[in-house]
Amino acid sequence: MDRNNDSFRTEKFRQLKAEQSRKNFLEGKTGLTDNKGENNGMFGKSQSKEARQKMREAKIGKFDGDKNPMFGQNHSDSTKDKISQARKGKIWINNGLVSKSVLPDEFETLRNDGWVRGRTMDSRASRNYILKNFT
Repeated sequence: MDRNNDSFRTEKFRQLKAEQSRKNFLEGKTGLTDNKGENNGMFGKSQSKEARQKMREAKIGKFDGDKNPMFGQNHSDSTKDKISQARKGKIWINNGLVSKSVLPDEFETLRNDGWVRGRTMDSRASRNYILKNFT
């Protein structure tokens, strides 16, 4: 096979990736936590406004309607039961900007940090509210 051929390079790349994945797996590196904190290439950095805008535009319409993987499908009864069980006993809390669902004992620890029970408006609405009233 010709080494200058793109398909050769692509296949060689796949082989190297697979070999590295096997090595990482054997070393206990799952890929889920390896890039957290200082190990992450973006640690201490932020995307430029132009880069964020470009990513935003690339996503627009990508999962609309029939392009959505769940389009025309419904969760099975067993999946609905699993979702229901996972949510039971949790309460909604917010800090004025962000809402999240937590167990009551976790809320008690967050209460001192300004968290209160209930939900806030959605993020776009809250962002617009803040921009309109506080800037």
